[in-house]
Amino acid sequence: MTKYPLLLGLLLLLLLPTAAALGVTPAQTIIHYQPGLRQTVTLNIVNNEHKEFQAVLYPQGPLAKYVRVKEAILRIPADQYLTPASYEVSFPSEDLEPGDHETDIVIMQLPDQFLSESENALITDSGTVIFPNKGQALVSATLAVISKLFVKAPYPGTYSRIELSVSAAQPGDAVTFIVSAFNLGQNAIQDGKATIEILGPTNEKIAEVETDQKGIDTRQKREFIASWTAPKSPGSYKAIARFDYDGKQALAERIFTIGSLLLEVIDVTVNDFRLGGIAKFDILTENQWNERIMPRPRTRTSIAAASAQPIMGRYGATLSIPELYAILAPLNMGTHEASVEVRETNPGVGRGLFATGPIKKGEFIAEYTGEKIPTALADALPSRYLFELDEEWTINGESEKNTAGYINHACIPNAEAEIDGHRIFVYAIHDIEKGEEITIDYGEEYFDEFIRPAGCKCFACAPLP
Repeated sequence: MTKYPLLLGLLLLLLLPTAAALGVTPAQTIIHYQPGLRQTVTLNIVNNEHKEFQAVLYPQGPLAKYVRVKEAILRIPADQYLTPASYEVSFPSEDLEPGDHETDIVIMQLPDQFLSESENALITDSGTVIFPNKGQALVSATLAVISKLFVKAPYPGTYSRIELSVSAAQPGDAVTFIVSAFNLGQNAIQDGKATIEILGPTNEKIAEVETDQKGIDTRQKREFIASWTAPKSPGSYKAIARFDYDGKQALAERIFTIGSLLLEVIDVTVNDFRLGGIAKFDILTENQWNERIMPRPRTRTSIAAASAQPIMGRYGATLSIPELYAILAPLNMGTHEASVEVRETNPGVGRGLFATGPIKKGEFIAEYTGEKIPTALADALPSRYLFELDEEWTINGESEKNTAGYINHACIPNAEAEIDGHRIFVYAIHDIEKGEEITIDYGEEYFDEFIRPAGCKCFACAPLP
């Protein structure tokens, strides 16, 4: 048996739809399964840096045995932005298990020293590249990206899944419910109709609406639409959609809001006002929301009288929570952005956000800002600064103006991000000392996809010497 010493490339293997130097389009391909189907899929390798290199293509995942790459190793010219590549999918004659299946088509950039060593290279099922002429095996590379292959195998008979979306509305406006029904079965759906039940803040049923009735061809999607007049009370509500079709049911639900989170300012008083001293403002508010607003611990609730600004004229005004914050922020009443700075952090991490003064537990640190984009669009973007608000909307925080975007991950964080409507606020969950880096937990999904492959470099996992 021939043995090949292992040549270790860079340990970082990024499996992303696109990346700074290397990309691929399309990021995903969907095939509807049929026994014995053979289909060729064409990809384009994106050379963002206009650099000559070798790229390796191989399938990885449960469907890899059905995928044959036509040209496993490609030379990417420096003057060619897009280089085509293709693979063929050949399914067996027997049925595939019903449902969604996926596999990865990996495009891996080889180190420069192998630029002329492609003719006799071999690729194993695990993606290891063997160069017999050099007597070496490459088990990692400088960079890799993936194009997802999704195969949808139909269910016997009729089978549907649904998604529910709800339009934004103000009190008294029309609310539109859209039930998107997908027929994933082998047969057409003859009669389908959706019923939407609307629940109040204590899960009491307050209304029910129905859509029209229609059929859905196999492997097709149809939308079922109903409308409802929103109540006068702003607040959170729940919609439960039931899609009845051919004696079967599919369910989906969604929390939605009517109007904005509002407080009625009833009175503002200040006692013992002395020029140059400390003045304490008492603000009496009435909750206009249909649920209890839970208080958050705040700090620095007193202000210097010299910096006081007139807000007495807002008596009786109805304010949204962000508007109230805007009034209180100049008074240093706990909604201001904490004193922070961006600077270099642990080796291999880059820059982070650090406290330039003490920050108390519960104190507001910064808002995660950026462009609000549809979540469906965000799923196709290469950015690592995507903060999902809900199934419909995501904040793209890659702008350098987004101070909170410099907050790094830590397995034992000292801050947390909270979603309030369509805004994201970062608060301290422990007292933070001057000079301490501010961190949050990025979550299991982000950790597994981006951090685990390279190894976590937070203080708890890789403490500084």
